[in-house]
Amino acid sequence: MLLDASDAKESDSTKPRYKLYAVRAVVLSTLIGTPLAGGALMALNYTEVGYPVRAVGPALLGLGITVSFIGFALSTSPDNPMLGIVYWFVLPPIMYVTARLLQGRFLAAHRAGGGEYESEWKAAGIAVVILAAVLLCVFFVQGQLQRLSA
Repeated sequence: MLLDASDAKESDSTKPRYKLYAVRAVVLSTLIGTPLAGGALMALNYTEVGYPVRAVGPALLGLGITVSFIGFALSTSPDNPMLGIVYWFVLPPIMYVTARLLQGRFLAAHRAGGGEYESEWKAAGIAVVILAAVLLCVFFVQGQLQRLSA
């Protein structure tokens, strides 16, 4: 369900005291830190406007896309040019469309009401931390698989 301007926890007469992550920050974090990072930012937006239950959807979507991509990457040759094409030209547009569809209206209402967006540097920092966690998980799983096959 899409959120409307009236759904946000801000009042019309005052400037919102909180910041949200813009769609652009979601795409940037996806490029830096996998779709999991983009989904995490959308989840933070939902939590910030008072809908923590709705935060689960984007977080799970980001996790699912990330796990699927990692599975694809591990099952193909590292020289496969499709890896780069999928990562750079497929995943960011998916997250862009998802963020626009799920949060575009309440982000626009937030901005129109005088609300500010979080820094893209902060989004990038969150993405780097998530990327590090994802890489640690991948290396751990890959090590366990090699140990089992030996």
